[in-house]
Amino acid sequence: EGLDERETLRAHTDWSILTLVPLSAVPGLEMWDSPFSTWIRPEAVDKVSTEHCKYIVIMAGKWLELLSMGRIPATIHRVIASKGSNRLSTPLFYRPRQHVPSMLQEKYGHQI
Repeated sequence: EGLDERETLRAHTDWSILTLVPLSAVPGLEMWDSPFSTWIRPEAVDKVSTEHCKYIVIMAGKWLELLSMGRIPATIHRVIASKGSNRLSTPLFYRPRQHVPSMLQEKYGHQI
């Protein structure tokens, strides 16, 4: 984090199957890259171009990690705010129906 930046949403994973995040014109989303032990910013830092705003980031959630038995890990991510910049984010959370947890408990025989 730079001097003009602060963490506004701490590092976490989402309780979803997938989270879809449209890229913002103001950078702030960061995803943890475990193999390189570093944070990655998918949003461009170039203030001239907003071409990247046509794209979305698709992140695996904890439910996908559970359903894949750990083969697809949930994406650790956070949000960093820059001083003087307002960022708008509209994520879409794709979640299972309410009865899914009990079905998983029956199938795998343990509490989730």
